[in-house]
Amino acid sequence: MIYFVLYGILLFIVLVAYLKIGVKLSLFNIFFGLFFLFYGPAFFIYNNDRNLFEADYAIKSVILLSFFVVSYFLGRYLFIARRNGNLLKRTNYNNWLKAHNDHFKLRTSLLRVAIVIIVAVIITGLFFYGGINSLATVVSTPFADEDLINDLRQNAGVTGWIGPVFTYLMAGIARIIAFVFIGWAFEKKAFILKMLSLIFALFVTIAYLANLSKSGFIVYLGQLIFFLLLLFNIRINYKKIILIIIMIIPVFIIIYLFATSARNTSVALQLIAYRVFEEPIRVLELYPYFYPDIYPHTYGMNVRIIHELFSDAKFVPAQVVVSGGQFENVTFNAIFIADAYVDFSYFGVIIQSVFVGYYLSYLDILIFRKNNYMRKALFASLLIGVFSLINAGIIVSFFAFGLFTLPVISYFLTKKRSNHNLML
Repeated sequence: MIYFVLYGILLFIVLVAYLKIGVKLSLFNIFFGLFFLFYGPAFFIYNNDRNLFEADYAIKSVILLSFFVVSYFLGRYLFIARRNGNLLKRTNYNNWLKAHNDHFKLRTSLLRVAIVIIVAVIITGLFFYGGINSLATVVSTPFADEDLINDLRQNAGVTGWIGPVFTYLMAGIARIIAFVFIGWAFEKKAFILKMLSLIFALFVTIAYLANLSKSGFIVYLGQLIFFLLLLFNIRINYKKIILIIIMIIPVFIIIYLFATSARNTSVALQLIAYRVFEEPIRVLELYPYFYPDIYPHTYGMNVRIIHELFSDAKFVPAQVVVSGGQFENVTFNAIFIADAYVDFSYFGVIIQSVFVGYYLSYLDILIFRKNNYMRKALFASLLIGVFSLINAGIIVSFFAFGLFTLPVISYFLTKKRSNHNLML
């Protein structure tokens, strides 16, 4: 029980600090806000309802979360200590929109190539590898029974050799290309370009639905709205955030009615609440339940590429192990520190949390140093990477969902850089 009390005190201190200094819109703060949503009060309610305060694996879980909070803010402190602390204060969202627009030259030829490749992959996946058929099945059978839904999850969506390519492009790259295309079109003020950019954004939306990605579609929709607000210099405040959430919730309900076994709005809302407030905690606590008492720590072998290089055994990720081999039973993976714990125990949690806190602080500086549609597109597109840290390992978040790859893409899309290099 004492560990839960200490964790609660730690969260209280952080919240008081935020109230004192103010909450600024940034990737660093957005991620901690998501963390607090999934593992704040909901974590205490979940464990209290199940009388887990004295359970060994629940205690290990609260220790993991405590180490994360301390290490995450330590990472930000180290960034401020290494860089100029005043620089971080000056380069924030509140000052960003007030700054003059920094013009830059876009590599339009590279953008066109990227658009053509993405369109080609989407068309191939939709019309030749099952995407449209899966979407048609879902749309034509609302309120489907659980057997059909499970079959669709396992066997539908875009399949074949194009499947991994389709999924990878949709995870992050298609988002930033769509946003940059829109920004470029509106800067050129060309009606045809504007229409083409919005059609491309809609095309990407259909791709998410065809691949049966509920969260991918919802996050993309939120990112698109967020980018348009940034593009037109509309200041984002709490009222607008609440309005966006109110707009998205009905869409979420509709998707759950079509893509899950929910047969009415009430059940759909219950499934959404379970997905947000219970499943992340349940899955997180499975990791210390199995590691290291049942299975030993993996010392890096839980990362596929490392496992392939240094082990001859079949790769079985921890999320499959903790679900008893039934991956579909784990509908929401845990925060990135779960995989860090599997590999290197508490030491891995501390190191990765410090790194993430440091890196997100760096990205905030990278974004807010200049005010143009490229930085705004980068900011909006990186939200999927930040969100993925809540339910995936750090390697997946950085290379599949774009926390590393999207800044690199924005770098190469920029033709000329002035005094400050785009990558700092």
